[in-house]
Amino acid sequence: MPRDRRRPLRPQSRGPHLGLDSHEDKLGFWLFAYGHHFLVDPGRHLYDTSEVSFLPHLRSTRAHSTITVDNQGQHSRGKRDTWIPKGPAALNWSVGEGEARASAAYDLGYGEDNALDAVHRREMVFVKERFWVVFDWVEGQGKRRIDSRFQFGPCDLEWDGVSAHTGFEDANLLLWSIGTKPFASVEARVGRKNPREGWYSRRYGLIEPAPCLVFSSDQE
Repeated sequence: MPRDRRRPLRPQSRGPHLGLDSHEDKLGFWLFAYGHHFLVDPGRHLYDTSEVSFLPHLRSTRAHSTITVDNQGQHSRGKRDTWIPKGPAALNWSVGEGEARASAAYDLGYGEDNALDAVHRREMVFVKERFWVVFDWVEGQGKRRIDSRFQFGPCDLEWDGVSAHTGFEDANLLLWSIGTKPFASVEARVGRKNPREGWYSRRYGLIEPAPCLVFSSDQE
């Protein structure tokens, strides 16, 4: 992945849910380098929940660079006892020779009733100031459909069964994904309306299509 020494990555750990402004985006991240917002937080569009507003989608897990489980997103707002934090979010951080590592976990459940009990663990490694490696683990019972999602900013995107790359004239992002077994499907979802997927709001009141790359796999 390309990088910017000033702000190469903005990871998000398991902070508290804070009402309307909060997104269900734990362990998601934002990648900016060489003047391009490659992987993004999707924004907010409008601060209401009317039919024309994309805010309900943009604050959902489906709009962020993290995972969904059985097509269900995170539901931090369903755990009211966690809204007021008792201390800093659990984030492991270390710097070694030629690398820097950060890791955290989301364990509050998926789905509107938090009934889908799965734990997502993510570790990010910055290797020799050249590229990032993102490791994901999902813990839980039974067979699950795991969708690993990467929300791009508006761009031309080419992809195949394991990789994708942007098509800017100067700097680009190559994203290579490797699973423990072949992916069931890989697709870029752009500007979908029902359900909404692949949208980005760079400023208040503006919404535009942007690729959401989804790697799907069945895990036991």
